[in-house]
Formats: sequence, structure tokens, C-alpha cells
Amino acid sequence: MFRVRQWVAILFAFLVPPVLTPADATVALVQFEVTPVKYASWERFEAEVAEILEQAVAMDPSVILVVFPEYINVPILFAPYAETIGTSGSVFLALQAMGEPSLPGLVARRASESYGPVLAMWSRLARHHNVAILAGTAFAPVTEAGGNETRNRALLFDASGRLIYAQDKVFLTPFEQNSLDLKPGRLERAGTVRLGEINLGMTICRDSFFSDWEERLGHADVWIDLRANGETYSSSVRERFTRALPARVARTAARLGVNASLTGTYLDLFWQGHAFAVDKAGSRIAETSDPTGTELLIVSLPEAELSN
Repeated sequence: MFRVRQWVAILFAFLVPPVLTPADATVALVQFEVTPVKYASWERFEAEVAEILEQAVAMDPSVILVVFPEYINVPILFAPYAETIGTSGSVFLALQAMGEPSLPGLVARRASESYGPVLAMWSRLARHHNVAILAGTAFAPVTEAGGNETRNRALLFDASGRLIYAQDKVFLTPFEQNSLDLKPGRLERAGTVRLGEINLGMTICRDSFFSDWEERLGHADVWIDLRANGETYSSSVRERFTRALPARVARTAARLGVNASLTGTYLDLFWQGHAFAVDKAGSRIAETSDPTGTELLIVSLPEAELSN
């Protein structure tokens, strides 16, 4: 089971006529807890996600978008090794037990084999629940002029199950670069995307700290941050986050900033952090009840705050 919190963003401008009513601009943010059991098979993973989607649309029928966090699709790459992972205490020991000499090699191979099934699963879920889904990120195989590479890619599906936008992480962490051999996307290929009444912009975790995005995404109504923060959540971590999504929203035309967060453990990797929302000044106005566990946070953007 997981918790649900609902909050309506009261962001009307001073001269808004009282006859205006909120538009269907309601977003469900997912704080998702990773456990090895949830990723033991594709069927189990899909069932876990489907339960969250069912709860989101049941809680508020006006939800038009459900946002999942960074990395939510990464552990499913290793479902064929679920038994080995369940008895290993670390990534290093799991690789030894699998007979895999290289983590980057394993990641690249499994990303190539699993990317299609990841797309198919989320497309199927969006159609079934009739809701748009920002399906966190997946490791995507890419062929460029220089050869084959793997990127950390956000995926947005509309309610018909069509993939309408994809964006690669640009500012990678040292772990992504050195341990996983991921390659960065290109800032100039990113932009906003229209979903019904909402103009969306998105950044992926570390990307949100960089003001480089403001010129490209500054006209978004809603700025979305997909996060998987691999450290113990503390007051200093919370303060550091103010320099990411809240700073980007406060310096642009965005009316609302929202964050979906990964939590949980997988081998010797772990993640913590609230899903949360900030107003147009960058002030945190809603968050999940605990920085661990699975929880839904539902927020709405009034019609008066939508761009034309």
C-alpha cells in the first residue's frame, strides 16, 4: 500500500475575475520505492505501476498527467538476474555471481534488449488508464555518427499511448559517466511540449541545477524535475535542492514546479527524497509525508495561470 496526498495550488493573480474555474490541469506526482521484489519480473513491475495509476485516477478524475521519477525503469533491465541480485549484497558481488566482467557492458546490452519492452509497457498502461504518463527515465540505446551509446532518457506518453516526447539527461553525474558509461544528451534538442492546456518543461535530476535550461524552458507553465537522489535525505540536502527546481521556476515564467522522486534500495544503491511542488516564487508549498516509501502527491494549476 502507499499514501496519497492531495493539494490544490491556489495561484490566482490579483485581477482574476471570480467567475474563472480551474482547468483540467491536475498532475499526480509519484514518489516510488524501489525494492528488488518489485523488479523480479516484468509482470510484477507492471502490476506495481498499474496500482499507482489506478489510485491516481480514482483519487482525482481530473488528473491528466502522472509523473514517475528518474531511474524507475532501470532495475527492470536486470529482471533475468533477479535470483542472483536477491542473494547479493552489492553491485560488485552481483556482477561476480553473474559472470559479468563489466557493468557498462551489461548496462549497454540490457538497455538495447529492454528499451522496446519499456516503451511497450508504458504505452499499454497509458491507453488502459486513459491518462498521459511521464514515465520517469529509461536507459536508451542510441546510434550516433561516433558509434553506439546509452543515454538516460525521459519518456512522455499521451493518453492514447503514443510517445510524444523524449529528452536525454545532459549534465551527468560522475557515477553515470564513470561507472555506467552513459553519454549526455544535447541541450539544444530539448524544449517544451504541450499537453492539453499545459505547456510542460522538464529536467532530469542534476540537470535542474543548471541555469542553461532557462532560455529553452522558461516559457513553460509547469516545470517538472525527475529525481533519484542517492544519499541520505537531510536538512542540508533539502537546502541544496532549493538551487535546483525552485531556482529554475523562480527565474522563469513557470507557474508551478513539480518533482517526482525515487526512494528505496537495490543492492548497495539507495535513494531518498520527497516528491514536492513549488509555487512560481520557488517556495515549497506541498510535499509527501516522508522522504522514503511510495506515495502520491496530487497538485492542480488553475486556468488563470495557463499561458495562451
